[in-house]
Amino acid sequence: LYSDNKTEETYIIPGVRGGIDYGSVKMITIPLFVKYSFLKYLYLDGGPLIDIQTNYTSNSNLNDQSGIGFEFGIGGEYSFDKFMVFINPSLREHALIAFDNSGRSFNLLEAGVKIGLGYNF
Repeated sequence: LYSDNKTEETYIIPGVRGGIDYGSVKMITIPLFVKYSFLKYLYLDGGPLIDIQTNYTSNSNLNDQSGIGFEFGIGGEYSFDKFMVFINPSLREHALIAFDNSGRSFNLLEAGVKIGLGYNF
């Protein structure tokens, strides 16, 4: 999966005024998830992520987001005939185990919702 995440970093340096830096983190992510269904319509899903940041530069304020991350979500799905609809709020953190350990710990944390329609063959 490819993503382009817009970032905003607010900082304050004592004795100097603060500021805001804007940026972009572009990544290719391979999710390795498990899904556990419970009750009739609910499920938990999550697992590790393998991330490769494609636009990292050494002068970036964020550390390289390439590494092993994690995603966790809880969702609901409803099936009728051969169709199904789902909604899945989730939380995703990148580079919990970084491939490049630069000593900085500015990791990208995403909160989002996946909504979809599926067809069962």
